[in-house]
Amino acid sequence: RAFRGHFTAEAHRGVEIPGIYWHFVDVMWIVVYTTVYIL
Repeated sequence: RAFRGHFTAEAHRGVEIPGIYWHFVDVMWIVVYTTVYIL
């Protein structure tokens, strides 16, 4: 879709939302791993 011009500087939600979700998953893995390691 990016090559067909669906994403622009103003309309890029299809890239932004998965990126935010991926960073959320990263943080959750760090929290879970740290919690399990400490316990």
